[in-house]
Amino acid sequence: MRSLHLAVDGGNTKTVAIVCNGLGQVLGTGVSGCGDIYGASSPEHAVAAVIEAVSAAFATSGADEHTVQSSVFSLAGVDWPEDEVYWKNVLASHLPSLNSVSIRNDGFAPLRCASPQDGLGVAIVVGTGPAVAARASGNRTSALSFWLQEPFGGASIGRAAMRAVCRSEIGLGPKTALKPVLLESFKASSVEALLHAFTRLEGRRPASELAQLAPAVLEIAREKDPVARAIIREQALGLADYAAVCAKAVGYNVRGDHFPVVLAGSVLMAASSPLTEELITAIANTIPTANPRLSALPSIAGAALDAIVESGSIVNDSVFNMLRATLPDWKANFKRVPD
Repeated sequence: MRSLHLAVDGGNTKTVAIVCNGLGQVLGTGVSGCGDIYGASSPEHAVAAVIEAVSAAFATSGADEHTVQSSVFSLAGVDWPEDEVYWKNVLASHLPSLNSVSIRNDGFAPLRCASPQDGLGVAIVVGTGPAVAARASGNRTSALSFWLQEPFGGASIGRAAMRAVCRSEIGLGPKTALKPVLLESFKASSVEALLHAFTRLEGRRPASELAQLAPAVLEIAREKDPVARAIIREQALGLADYAAVCAKAVGYNVRGDHFPVVLAGSVLMAASSPLTEELITAIANTIPTANPRLSALPSIAGAALDAIVESGSIVNDSVFNMLRATLPDWKANFKRVPD
């Protein structure tokens, strides 16, 4: 029987789990809600989402905690040493027979997608939230986590769009094509009605819903709306600065070393994303000798490749391509699962 491996990618919008074999063939999958202990309504809800996704992956693959050779949990919210301890205790309780368990911040997973053999470089992940992580030779690692002091990601892009439209409405900002998009998105008759919907005492819309605006903001930025473009440019400049900080933290010379900067997450991997374009330009200034590139696979694939490598197996082109060919497209039918 070929070796089996479990990979989990837990984010703020969804948690994905897969079971694959050593050839990279995906045998089972599971998907659930927010797996971030900081982002879910409670840590317990994040745990429930992760266990639900793992259980579904086991059920659809025929595997179980006894038969997987290695497992990698790549989770948003593994930001401090005690967070890793928390998850170790959780997994020891819920999956006590699970073999060779690795738990790490979700920023590391895309590195294996860019550098399958060694997993070295810097990763910038922009989904609902952000992650910036780096790994250099000698297993020197850094994940910036809460050192990211500015808001980044789809949620912050949505909030920035809301703020820009409200400021424009009271004469403190320029007119923007974002206004009709926001009104249509939330079926509001006016900016005042929109603001009321998100701030009233009873029946208030959760601020997390603003994250769904990110694709529209990207589209309007592509159309050269200066307000939307400014929102995207601010994100890019900040992320490029933090990528340089993270690279230096693991010993890279940001003015001389050549290493990949892999760009991942739904916002950066969106078709013709203006944030990706702006970020590549910004990286050329902060890390001029780096090689920025889009991740060839979603982050869950990086976690799976990590699991295969950690079992002692080699990741070659055949494994990489098999994983690419057998991964499902969750975006086509996934809807956010309330926690």
